[in-house]
Amino acid sequence: MNKQSKMAGVSALPLIIIFSLILGAGYFLLKGDIDLSSLFQDKNNLEMRRIEGFPTVVPVTTEHDKTQKIIQNEQGLIEFLASVDETNKLSVGEKINFEKEMLIGVATSNFSETGYRMKIRKIYVDRDSNSLLVSSMITQPGDTCPKEPQANVLVDIVAVDKTEMAVDFETLRQTELCE
Repeated sequence: MNKQSKMAGVSALPLIIIFSLILGAGYFLLKGDIDLSSLFQDKNNLEMRRIEGFPTVVPVTTEHDKTQKIIQNEQGLIEFLASVDETNKLSVGEKINFEKEMLIGVATSNFSETGYRMKIRKIYVDRDSNSLLVSSMITQPGDTCPKEPQANVLVDIVAVDKTEMAVDFETLRQTELCE
């Protein structure tokens, strides 16, 4: 009996190692694309909810300035969407409860070609200064990436619990490498 117990433990060890390696590799491959906040509660990040259909690319024919806005009500949402979409076709498909939530909207200035992406990645909480830092990432296509000429603006909107904290924005950039 003792010999069988040792054999069962030895044969399970490779399975445990393989399972751990698969989980570790999966985490690093999908890092940033899956939400593990329930496992790793970080008091310095504010939980945000993605709005369906965002981030998105909006074709434009006129010049647009970079826009970063806190949206507290329906009128503010209408104004933000109108400021980035001259056709007024861009909309939020879900009902937002502005009594409990506020939206954070970010739009880039014009790009002259396709291939760019932008996403609000994280919202950091600075409890000492009672402020939030909204961190966005713009991914630009590398020299070998396929691109087409098309004037466009990138837009992202997320929902967060309503707060009175001051809000600052940062935009990070990275270049995508294509083969």
